[in-house]
Amino acid sequence: MSTTASTSRALFLEKFGTLPKLGERTVPEPRPGHTLVRVAAATAAHLAPNILDGQFGILPERPFVPGTQGSGYVVASDTHPEGALVRLRGEGLGLSLDGAWAEHALVPDAAAELMPEGTDPALACIYFSPVGTAWASVHAITQVRPGERVLVTGASGAVGAVAVQLAARAGARRQLHGH
Repeated sequence: MSTTASTSRALFLEKFGTLPKLGERTVPEPRPGHTLVRVAAATAAHLAPNILDGQFGILPERPFVPGTQGSGYVVASDTHPEGALVRLRGEGLGLSLDGAWAEHALVPDAAAELMPEGTDPALACIYFSPVGTAWASVHAITQVRPGERVLVTGASGAVGAVAVQLAARAGARRQLHGH
């Protein structure tokens, strides 16, 4: 499953406080201690707005490729089997290293976690993230249905904010506090 393309697309942030722009770059060269991945899914995680605005404690050199979490298929690695689905997270991904908002990502081996065969790349991407926790709370656990009222305590946190959005998309009624 080697890559035949010499370039791939990526989103590049050139200036904090602006949106990333689509561009092309050379596919990163595989190297020891790193895994080259063809990205299948990437999150716009709760950290993304703070990083893009330059408000996070770790600010990367620009231009850089954002994306602190993602998933994809191994193109080249000394550690992970070629073609295997891996979750991408940690080790400075999207902060001190280019992130997952690209067609290809070269990440430290420790940032690529092997996923069970048959796992949906979107699920692998949000595994152990506020999005995954919120989704499980709204759908798998409480099974929110259209017309129901949902109380989300802690709606200002990462999990709660996403739970409010998911409950609304599931058809929960909106009600302002005290009404």
